[in-house]
Amino acid sequence: MMNRKSKTNTIPRTRNLTNSRTQTAPLPHGTGCIPGHWAGRILGLLFLTVLWSGFLLNRVSAQSRLSFQVEVPAVALVDIEPDGQTNLILDVALPTEAGQPFQAMTVTDQSLWLNYTSSLPWLGPSRSIFVQAAGTLPSGVSIRVTAAPRASGMGKGYFGLPVSGPVTIGYQPKLLISGIRGCHTGDGAGAGHRLTYTIDITDYDLTDLGENQVIQISYTITDL
Repeated sequence: MMNRKSKTNTIPRTRNLTNSRTQTAPLPHGTGCIPGHWAGRILGLLFLTVLWSGFLLNRVSAQSRLSFQVEVPAVALVDIEPDGQTNLILDVALPTEAGQPFQAMTVTDQSLWLNYTSSLPWLGPSRSIFVQAAGTLPSGVSIRVTAAPRASGMGKGYFGLPVSGPVTIGYQPKLLISGIRGCHTGDGAGAGHRLTYTIDITDYDLTDLGENQVIQISYTITDL
């Protein structure tokens, strides 16, 4: 009796890799890799930054420039204040007793002020103010004027400096204030330089005060 042996062909099973799920193990901390959702956010921020930078560059390139020139004209003005009260009268009081001299050898007045405004060209010379008389000066009498330092608290700029001591007024211009540059003293009494006028009787032998003497005193601001 024959023993039949049957042979069975066994087909090995293969694993379907297509349908299998692959699990990725989390990266260890500190490896320097950026998760996917953070990478997207960073790329978005970089895109917005580049876009904003381009916008700013476009704004700068669209700007226009305007050139203009400012011209300040040269000005030189001078006057005496208070306005309308510049007719100065200085009376020499006569003696009341025979043999006496005039009661006042010196008569003064401090009611007038010198104002000025000045603007100069760039690197131009400074200005000065001169004083002189016109008319007939009485014999035996000296007329002098003193300019005080500029009154503080008014005006702006680089002001002039008065000469030291009184200036005897004559027919030729005499320097009173020098070194004036761009400035304005302020307008009116109490601004600028207070003027003190003095009349001195210098020679009785030549004094002739029988008639009123009208003298015009002028002030000139100049670049000299």
